[in-house]
This record gives sequence, C-alpha cells and structure tokens, in this order.
Amino acid sequence: MRNILVIDDDIHIGNMLEETLTREGYGVLRAYSGTEALLLLEKVKPDLVLLDLMLPGLQGEEVLSRIKGIPVIVVSAKAETDNKVTLLLGGAVDYVTKPFEVKELLARIAVQFRKAAAGTARQKLNFDEITLDTDTHLVTVKDTVVKLTRTEYGILKLLMENAGQVMTKSLLLDRVSEETPDCTESSLKMHVSNLRKKLREVNNKDYIDLLSGEENSPDAQRYIQIIRNRADMLKQLTEELFDYSVMVAAHEGMKREPVNVNRILEEGIAAFYTQLCEKKIVPSIFMPEEKVVRWLDKDALARVFANLLNNAVKYSKGDLEIRLRETGEIAFVNTAPDLDEVQVGRLFDRFYTVEAADHSTGLGLSIARMLVERMDGKIDAGYEGGKLKIEIVL
Repeated sequence: MRNILVIDDDIHIGNMLEETLTREGYGVLRAYSGTEALLLLEKVKPDLVLLDLMLPGLQGEEVLSRIKGIPVIVVSAKAETDNKVTLLLGGAVDYVTKPFEVKELLARIAVQFRKAAAGTARQKLNFDEITLDTDTHLVTVKDTVVKLTRTEYGILKLLMENAGQVMTKSLLLDRVSEETPDCTESSLKMHVSNLRKKLREVNNKDYIDLLSGEENSPDAQRYIQIIRNRADMLKQLTEELFDYSVMVAAHEGMKREPVNVNRILEEGIAAFYTQLCEKKIVPSIFMPEEKVVRWLDKDALARVFANLLNNAVKYSKGDLEIRLRETGEIAFVNTAPDLDEVQVGRLFDRFYTVEAADHSTGLGLSIARMLVERMDGKIDAGYEGGKLKIEIVL
C-alpha cells in the first residue's frame, strides 16, 4: 500500500482528502502544521506528500525545502503565478490550486506514482564490470565503490541505459538535465571528463568510450561532433520549416474561442522549467489577479508563448521579466548585450539568426508573428539599454 502524508491545518479539507484517498486504496498520514510534519517525517517516509502552504508556524515553503527524496504536490489557495513557478523550481513535482476537482487531484497523484514505478522498475544497471544501483545510487567497478557527484551519476546512468548507442552532445545534455538541472552545455565536458577519470582509476579502462560506442582519435571525434551538431540543426530546421509550411497553408484553420491568457502563459512558463534551470534564469512574473480573456486560438497562443520563451532562453544573461496587463499587452524583457538595434529589427525575418542565438533556425519568431497577426494581434521587438523587449498586443 502506498502512503500519502496530508499536511493541512484545515480539518474539513484534511478529512475529505483522507476519506477519498482511503477509498482509493492509499494509506493516509496527517499533519496539521509544518513543525508536526517535519517531526513525523523523521520517523516515517511516505510515498508522496500533499502540502498546503498557509500553515500555522512553519510555512509550507520552508517545509518543502526540507523534504528530500519524496515527491511533493502543493495544494494551496495561493494562485499567483510567481508562487507556482518558484515552488516548481524549488522542488515541488506539481501544483494544484484550491478549490480543486478531486478527480484531477487523484489523476495527478496517479501520474507521480506511475513515474516512480517507471523509475524503480529496474533497480540495477550493469555494463562490463560496472554496476549502478538506481535505488541507492551506488556505483561499483569490480566491486570497488566509485563516489560520483549527482551530475556524474546522472550521466553514467543515461549512458548505461543506452549502452553502445552513439549519443549526441545535445541529446545527452537534454536528457541528463531532467535529473540534474545544474548541468549546462559549458559544464558538460568537465563532468564527462571527471566521470571518465574516476572510472578509469579502478582498472585503467575507458568505459565512457565503450558505453558511447566510440573509439576514435581526438580529431575524428571532433569531426563526428561537428557532423552530429549539423544533423541536429538540420532536424530542427526541417521540423520548424514543416510547421511553418503547415501554418501558412492552414490560414483558415484557427479555432477561435474565449481563452484565459493567464492560464496559457502560466502553463507555458512551467513547461520551460528545465531550460530556465539550465540557464539559471528565475523569471520575474507580473500578472493581474483578474482573468484576461480574449477570443483566440488556444493552441496558437501556446505556441507563441513557447517560441518567445525559447527566444528568451537563447539570449538572456540570467534575467527575464514577463508582464501581462489587464488590457491584453504581454511583454517579455531580458538583458541581451550581444544584440544591437539592427539585429533586433530583423528578429522576425524568416531564417534570420545572430551569433548570440545558440542552435537557432531563424523561424521561431517568424512563426510567432504570423500566429499573432492571424489572431488580429500585434507583436513588436525593441532594444534599449542592453535589454530586448518583445511585446504582444491581443
């Protein structure tokens, strides 16, 4: 039986959750304050925690920061986007706003347990003389324990799960950052080098080359990496060009409906959680409490926000301000010292790229502009004081 700890000082909500979860076959533990919860967690380890934020004494945010190794779903009446993003970046696996639908909460709980089951289905990985225990995170070579950092462990685990397959740098970075957000493009080479050295120290065998399926000279590896990077770029360009062609052809295919712009923007920001972590960007988000509703195509608006967030990840030097106004204006502002006014003036041109844009095809902002204009909106870019500002009017 899976056990769930409910941390909530509201007796009625706690009773309702206990009754519902028990009926679904879960074991339920209760705590009515942050201090009580931490004391309880010293004695037992539940499989999941449902955490309210507004607790007596120790606040929910502080409790979240002290819970390690247990998935936490925040269940709170705090609906501000800043709260949601901060908590998701701070360790929560999900965020449910009160009042909530019981069916939705149960579904979110089931998703977390499904992820946990998938992650523990195979507890030990083996390759040659290396054994990696995914439960204890213990790594041994010829029965000798090898101490790895969290990032080195994540890289080795990924390579062992895909032993013998050639993995591109971009794929390795994308996959390993799901578990270790501190791994960036600039630090990946260092982490791999340290991992190779630690494994080689045991019996002088280069396992990284064996795992990745490569045994090439430095020059050969460099040329192969260039080819892989070009292939990645071609794949991305092909996909975006296909999307662009479809959108051009489907001019009449938009489904207009009343759309809650706040919610689409919140979901877009949450979807970019991994990329924002990689670039160490903590966005400053400003939204009105009232819903901003416009007659739009929901999917098209989500694509616009995704392309603008992707653009911010490329150019930002660590800051990002996102502001939604009651009147329907949305602004994305970030420091971009590598740009100038001439370059900014051409950002919406098809296939236009600048050196500051890493792995850019030059189509993302063109697609965003086309979609905004088809929804009878306007989008412009400006550059002042080293800051790039992209503003949408809906």
